Amino acid sequence: MKGKSVMVAVIVMLFVGTSTLAGVHTPVFQRNEQMQRESTVLSFDAPSIHIEENHMYSVIEANGDMEYLMQEGAPIVPYKTAVLTFPAGTKIEHVEATPSAVHTMHLEKPLQRAPEPLIYGAEYHQVDAVKGIVHRETELYPSDWISYHIGAGIRDGTHVIILSIQFYPVRYLPSANEIYHVTEIDVDITYELPSRPLFTNDAYDMVIIAPSAFSDTLQPLVDRKEQYGIATKLVTLDEIYDGAYFPVQGRDDAEKVKYFIKDAIEEWGIQYVMLVGGRERGAKLQWWCPVRYTNLDAGDGDKQFLSDLYFSDIYKYEDGELVFEDWDGNGNGIFGEWNYKGKDTLDMYPDVYIGRLACRTLQELTIVVQKILVYEATAHEGTWSKKYVGIGGDTFPGDQWYDGEESVSKVMEYLDPLGYECTPLFTSDGSLSSGGDIIDAINEG
Repeated sequence: MKGKSVMVAVIVMLFVGTSTLAGVHTPVFQRNEQMQRESTVLSFDAPSIHIEENHMYSVIEANGDMEYLMQEGAPIVPYKTAVLTFPAGTKIEHVEATPSAVHTMHLEKPLQRAPEPLIYGAEYHQVDAVKGIVHRETELYPSDWISYHIGAGIRDGTHVIILSIQFYPVRYLPSANEIYHVTEIDVDITYELPSRPLFTNDAYDMVIIAPSAFSDTLQPLVDRKEQYGIATKLVTLDEIYDGAYFPVQGRDDAEKVKYFIKDAIEEWGIQYVMLVGGRERGAKLQWWCPVRYTNLDAGDGDKQFLSDLYFSDIYKYEDGELVFEDWDGNGNGIFGEWNYKGKDTLDMYPDVYIGRLACRTLQELTIVVQKILVYEATAHEGTWSKKYVGIGGDTFPGDQWYDGEESVSKVMEYLDPLGYECTPLFTSDGSLSSGGDIIDAINEG
């Protein structure tokens, strides 16, 4: 293995004034062949900051595309994220930040703190930003010029190690009511590449996981995928539980399915997984295909949420190695836990592309499969395939934002350059007043 080093120079020029962000440059990669060193330079042109004051607090305003760290009760400071990827199996050995000269500024009023998050679906109300207890008043916040997280995931069909770095050009000392800011931050990253690729098998592209009762209905879909050059394997849940292909591992059915997906990645080289089966009809909470409930206490009565990301997040980075991500970091048998009793730190990066046909009956599955087959055979021929109907309203009435409409508008920004004809239905302009408006728009083709 060869040890290598990456230098990420983040140039953040800060001015107290009103100048604007000139632009963000594409990272420049350099290599020193003699020393086997590589470097990446990520530059920000003059993202100026200035200090605003309200009746109680000082507020940092950063121009450009800087984001704001919003940790409940902590000072609100700007930050920027850079993401680097490395081949799967890479060991990140060293990440160290070196700032340029540090400048100090005294504030007339305390820096504003982040308010309590608003629970999704709750009625909007004004929340005061209060003094928090998440950090010591005599220590700088954030605690360093950078923070970083190392994860494992799939990008453009390739398994990678993901290094996400947050840069904090401004830090705050509450006891002195001072901010410390820099013009540049250099980050030195030392890493070791794997001696050989970790994932080389290529038997199948896709696995469809379903109960045995659905097998015959799914076979035409498998055949169609094969016709399109997607090597597809239909595996029943009984085959997984009986160890027909790989040794059975897992504490419950959901974990057994997840371990099977891990084995299918490593032994077959799959990239795509389709789970088939929704909730069975009846009074009991039973599922045709296993699901994973996460244990997130939202504070509004809901304490569990379904997440198929669980079946896609197969690996995590731990002590320089890729290991199985069981979503039970504290080992107490409660998956995806985040409450006062315990918290699991999750990787959260998908390692396969996953989807689910949440069909409750064989009849529903028959209809869905037929629609998929027709769509794949005819979509490229019809003009309707380039038409989009976006439906949006206001999730949190009482404020000035129509958040649902903002989401639809963002989707249309992505679709418009691809040649889609977009039709928005919004409550704010009256184009969406009833369900009939949706039906009419879709029936227009």
